[in-house]
Amino acid sequence: VIDDLGDSVETANKVLALEPAVTIAVIPFRAASAAVAAAAVARGREVILHLPLEPERSAAMDGGSGFLRTAMEPAYLEGQLEQDLRAVPYIVGVNGHMGSRFTSDPKAMRMLLGALRARGLFFLDSKTSPESVAAEIALGLQVPFAERDIFLDHDPEPAAVAQALAAAASVAREAGQAIAIGHPSAATLAALAAWLPEAARQGIEVVPLSALVR
Repeated sequence: VIDDLGDSVETANKVLALEPAVTIAVIPFRAASAAVAAAAVARGREVILHLPLEPERSAAMDGGSGFLRTAMEPAYLEGQLEQDLRAVPYIVGVNGHMGSRFTSDPKAMRMLLGALRARGLFFLDSKTSPESVAAEIALGLQVPFAERDIFLDHDPEPAAVAQALAAAASVAREAGQAIAIGHPSAATLAALAAWLPEAARQGIEVVPLSALVR
């Protein structure tokens, strides 16, 4: 999954050029959010909403749009979520942008996951917090769910990204599947362009995110 798309169709096209195809996560209310989603679908790629969720440091939200916050009343949260969902067409699921505080709040996550279930959307927990309650609440509400195994570019250096890709492959071999999340930096895209064809030769199949949702 490549996060943080929506600012530029040009950047998105670099991601969409990767083969095998990766899943793209689009932030709402950016300059090219809808255009990026449309370009992805035209290329046969899977699109999810990269939903802004409240982080531990509230200052990180400054200047951002569309955030769901733990203090929101249910009707207000539902209304903001609906606006966010409409800003990115063609989505099949949702993952969180930031979200360390939101995903660790049981009441807030019940509201969000219940709303996604009603709309037939899955939730990918990016696990930006070790205190996330998403998995247990998704299970209780029977919401289609997945969670991130590896961040590809927490360290953006090319060697570190290559090492993270190797770690993702190792998890996939041991567990049967792995979900990796990265960002559209030059280093990450170059590492993926080199790694994706080689992974296929090693028997690792890259699939749309929805194929790994349980």
